[in-house]
Amino acid sequence: IPDMAAVMLREARRLDDKNPAIHHMLGDVFRHNNQFAEAMTSYRDALAIDPDFDQSLLQLCQCYVNLGYFDKASDLLARLRRLRPDVVSVPYMMLQLPSQLLDSAIDLHALVRKAKKSQNETKAEFDSKKTFVEAAILDRQAKHDEAWRVLSTVNGKLNSEAQALWTADAKKNDIALEAAVALDGSKLPRPRDRKSTDGPAPLFILGPSRAGKTTLEKLVGTHEDVNRGYEGEIVQFASRRAAQKAGLVNIANLAQLPKNLHGSFAAEFRHRLTETNPDHKLVSITTPGLISSAGLLAQNLPEARFVFVRRSRDDTAFRIFMKNYSSGNHYNHDLNNAYAYIDWYGEMIDVLSEKLRQRAITVEYADMIADPAAVVARVNGLCGLPDDHTGLPDIGSDIGAADPYLNLMRGA
Repeated sequence: IPDMAAVMLREARRLDDKNPAIHHMLGDVFRHNNQFAEAMTSYRDALAIDPDFDQSLLQLCQCYVNLGYFDKASDLLARLRRLRPDVVSVPYMMLQLPSQLLDSAIDLHALVRKAKKSQNETKAEFDSKKTFVEAAILDRQAKHDEAWRVLSTVNGKLNSEAQALWTADAKKNDIALEAAVALDGSKLPRPRDRKSTDGPAPLFILGPSRAGKTTLEKLVGTHEDVNRGYEGEIVQFASRRAAQKAGLVNIANLAQLPKNLHGSFAAEFRHRLTETNPDHKLVSITTPGLISSAGLLAQNLPEARFVFVRRSRDDTAFRIFMKNYSSGNHYNHDLNNAYAYIDWYGEMIDVLSEKLRQRAITVEYADMIADPAAVVARVNGLCGLPDDHTGLPDIGSDIGAADPYLNLMRGA
């Protein structure tokens, strides 16, 4: 459906390329399909026609924040405070900025009070968003007891709906772990280095939510031969295409694709990766759910490389508990569920790093913060790239985020 919508909107754009709404809708289709590079281009096209097209400003800014382009986000947020002071996501995005980019004179509580519910959200959704923003403001102000009280209250309300979904997800996770344990690493195809005649190779950067994947991708993406693929759905796309060509219903999960179609999947994957990244040697992909398919990806894509990202268990759980996810991530409203998810992901990393050891490394978030150049050198070595780590961006540090809350977390 997203592919069909994109085709229709491209045709509409061809017929009326001066309509910012068409560019914006195309950007939304790309964004919902996790094609962030294409989404950002479409939003910029809309803004080139109408610089005050507020919906594109909001979504482009959200992309910048999510992908770590904080300087660009800061510039847009200054405009959004003038154009849309009534949108609760504006103070929320401001709170995602590094401290040095956030003007301490701005009254964030006042911005939240001005926020109004949009037409496409329910009152409950709006109230939840406001509450998470209030908690983040209190955290920034070091009012930790009050921040925890607000967080615990809102997550407790939301967990009643999420718990059953998490229970189902946990069962799927157990099946994925069993498959990873059963994987015979000795029977995997030999790692294949990329040749000059090949298209780009995939680099899967995998770790639990809030572990630092985007930060690592930002560092690795500074290399001229690397293009950031973000949390793109190219694996799901290739699986669906392989199923469709065989006359089957859409199968987006590689683990559910019949084994006799794996060759077709690999061909579709390589074609799509080359088509969308013709000028790069390596494309990073950070979709965290692909950890469940990592064994199959290694079997079918010998050129693929894997970097697993770990972070302090408490810091990861706290950041998960603080985030108001738009969908999925059903573990985030209960700390015990968040810890269970983190522990499962850690087991997957332990098993897969052993099975894929010729094609995988594990990176600790703390090491990445302490010596980013050394971590980038390790990744470049894994991928056969020249060791070029000049001009690395400032990535800040979120180490110890949970420290003021540890006693409260232990009692949750």
